[in-house]
Amino acid sequence: MGSITLSSKIFWSFFFIPLKISRYFDIIAKLSAEEGMEQEVFDVNNTCIQLVMVLKLQKLTKNEIPTLRYENLEDYLTYGLWKKGCPKSLHEAINQVLSVKAQDIVRFMARDAIVRGRSRDLSEFTDLIGGN
Repeated sequence: MGSITLSSKIFWSFFFIPLKISRYFDIIAKLSAEEGMEQEVFDVNNTCIQLVMVLKLQKLTKNEIPTLRYENLEDYLTYGLWKKGCPKSLHEAINQVLSVKAQDIVRFMARDAIVRGRSRDLSEFTDLIGGN
């Protein structure tokens, strides 16, 4: 009972190695803080964040928004939630992804559609409003 099988060793190494590696290699930038200290910035290209995003996406598509795509969640995080300030640590980023609500994504997507529609020509909407 006390021995660890090869498959469980592989599982745990698969689980912990990305956490250690991502700490050093998936950090996208170093920003200078006002006190001269540097802080790590995480984004949606971090493998741990991507895993959490997929889990959150599955939960949202199953329970609330069946047509939600990964790109929608990624856009919300990048251009909505983290636009003003990125999380300072990996656990903070994961907590923010897990606390995303469907209504926040829908609000962001509606606002984004209005902004994109404003810059387009009226002739691009003929299939929606009819006409020649």
